[in-house]
Amino acid sequence: MQQPYVFSGHGYRTLAQATAWTQQYQEPVLEPALEIIDPHHHVWDDQRGRYLAHELAADTGAGHNIVATVFV
Repeated sequence: MQQPYVFSGHGYRTLAQATAWTQQYQEPVLEPALEIIDPHHHVWDDQRGRYLAHELAADTGAGHNIVATVFV
């Protein structure tokens, strides 16, 4: 049995660590037609790895109706 990913606080994580954390549970899309503006995203390219606009687009296009986002 796979051990659950342990929360390590709010410090920086590598992209692999963040992916392992978020993939532990997949929420169902409750209202797929509901338009959502997701108000906060970060993109990065540093010691943690890369998470750029195309990864963000893949994540926001995974079932919920994200029509706009704000990223830093």
